Amino acid sequence: MAKRAAASRNVTRLRGPAVAILAAALLGGCPALSGHRCDDAQACGAEGRCEPLGVCSFPDPACPSGRSYGDEVAGDVAGACTPFDPRCGTGTVQLDDSFDDGVPGPAFRAYDNNANTVVEVGGQVVITLGSAVGEYAGYESNATYDLRGGSVELEVAQVATLARTFTFLSLTDPADHKASLFHGKVTVEQMSAEVDGNNLATRGYVPTERYWRIREGGGQLTWEVSADRTAWAEVHRAAAPIDLSAVVVEPWAYSENGGGELRLERITVCGP
Repeated sequence: MAKRAAASRNVTRLRGPAVAILAAALLGGCPALSGHRCDDAQACGAEGRCEPLGVCSFPDPACPSGRSYGDEVAGDVAGACTPFDPRCGTGTVQLDDSFDDGVPGPAFRAYDNNANTVVEVGGQVVITLGSAVGEYAGYESNATYDLRGGSVELEVAQVATLARTFTFLSLTDPADHKASLFHGKVTVEQMSAEVDGNNLATRGYVPTERYWRIREGGGQLTWEVSADRTAWAEVHRAAAPIDLSAVVVEPWAYSENGGGELRLERITVCGP
């Protein structure tokens, strides 16, 4: 399958003080933070964890997430529970975007190569590909994410079902290696897992399986799909083939023959 050339990126690893501006935007803004700042868990001491906001959290059974920020942290988050989303369980919610604000930022930037459109409307990202051969368009995260022990989940409202049109959820590491879970139709519709354009496994496409997930655990990367986010069907599992310490998250579409439209409902990035 032809692949688009890698776009130049200006991304920041989602760890430590460098994320303050992005995190403030994602959390709705908060005062400058001082105490319990961190770049990694070692800075937080026993039972501490460095959160994406760049400050420490500690176990707190009173919180749905099971953790709260340190009491000494300045600003509105001092002593507050860390973000919780059922998609992440007790893990860290690094990003949860329901595409309902009409713009890709601050978490993403939109891109395309030709006569394509990428817009947010009605709580969805709508990607419409032009009629030329080799069209592509999508979203690319402005930050990178540490997915060691984490996951990315994409809710897909509508795949592009034209022949040789493909809908992707991709993770790209610092060396530009890409692991993807994607839907495509050649003669029949299928879900596939690939790395750097090499197909690893394929299963039949089930239209109700609108939740797509790539997750890491114990050194294994798993590509999987679900209809209800409870029972997951495995597409492929293998030793992690890319560097997951700092990946760009990318939902996008590609058409070999041109044409096609897809709609994406929500994306959630979970850390350990």
